[in-house]
Formats: sequence, C-alpha cells, structure tokens
Amino acid sequence: MISLLNRIAEDRTKGAIELTVYAINQALKLNRKDIITFSKHIGTIREEMAPLVNLGKMIEEKSPDEIISILKGLKKKIQEGNKKIIENAEKYIKDKNIISLSYSSTIIDVIKSCKVGKVYWLKSLPGGEGEKSKSILKKHNIDINIIHNTEAARVMDGVDVILSGADAYSRKFIVNKVGTLPLFILGEYYRKKRWVITHSLKKTNKPIINNPLFEFIPIKLITGIITDEGIWRQ
Repeated sequence: MISLLNRIAEDRTKGAIELTVYAINQALKLNRKDIITFSKHIGTIREEMAPLVNLGKMIEEKSPDEIISILKGLKKKIQEGNKKIIENAEKYIKDKNIISLSYSSTIIDVIKSCKVGKVYWLKSLPGGEGEKSKSILKKHNIDINIIHNTEAARVMDGVDVILSGADAYSRKFIVNKVGTLPLFILGEYYRKKRWVITHSLKKTNKPIINNPLFEFIPIKLITGIITDEGIWRQ
C-alpha cells in the first residue's frame, strides 16, 4: 500500500483527474486495513492537486465500508461529469482554432469530442507534456502542432480560444502547470477568449502549491470556467 502512495506522489504523467481515478481504482483493490491507511495519507501527498486533497477529506475517519462506497460514488461522479463538461464546452470551442498546454485528460476528451479547427500546443517545458497530448490527439486525426513555450505570440493571430485545465480552482485563482500564467497574460493582450475546463472536484477554498512546476493564475485573467456543474463567466 505504501508503494501505491509513492507511485501517486511521484507520478508526473497523469493529469489530476486521471490520477485521482487511478488512485480510486487501486484503492478499491486494497484490503480493509490498507484502505484505512490509504484514507489517512491520500489527501496530503499531492497538495497542489485538489481532487486528491478533496478525496482525502471525504474518506478520512470513515470505516472501510464507508470508504469503498464513497470511492465508487466518486468514480461514477467523475465519469458522468466528463460527459457534462463536454456538453457545456462544445459551443465555446466548436470550429475554433485553439491553443493549450501541459496535459489534461479533460481537455483531451473535450477536443476529441468537439469539432475544432487547428490546434497549437505548447511543448510545456519543463516536462514536455505537450508531446504526450499530441500523440493522443494525432490518433484522432486532430490537426495539432507543437510549438515552444516562447512561440505562443507568433501564432496568436491564428488562435480563437485559449484552453487550460486546472489542478485546483477557487473564486480568486486557478492552479495549473507553469507556463499557464504567461499564456493567459498573452491571451488578454491579444483579446482572445481564455477558458479553463475542469472538473468540479477540483474546487477548493485554499489551493496549496508546494511544487515549483505549478503556479497561480488570477481569476481576472480568465474569461470563464467550464465544469460539470455549469459555466462561470467574468
């Protein structure tokens, strides 16, 4: 079980929701003793990822049976939420040329499901998650081009919408991979729509960053936030 927590803590390939689903699936395989240990630690190992923090709060001090029930319910909520996010996002990105960054399973699912135009994706250094996003979208015949983080201004005239995921969000700011803040500042300068697409499970009152690969983006730079629960606009 400790090895499971370590894998989650060290994983740099999955987005926040994808990692949360992975954690849930693995936890459901644990015995009753280990699932209690899991519940005590899962909320503290990746504090920049609100879904894991919120998961920890939901299952702390619960019995094994209660934990299992909560995990199954949460997994279903995420699955149903993804469909609602796609429905809510479609009219804002359909037929649009977009630019995005990092890796977000939610953003990937939205782009795969909605007819979009040309896609630019930042290489997303450090880490280079843009290449992973490209490899997935290419399989779905999406016209995607990887550009260096510093090249966003060069293509901005051909962009309609900036899309970003979020590892956490509140009424004041979102938390996401470094590089999101300069991209949104650039988008504001060029007067492009700047949408954050994320799951309501990532909402938190006190986002925490103890990881230099993540940063705060003030809400005033964001056109709106699209979630499974609806759409918030400036």
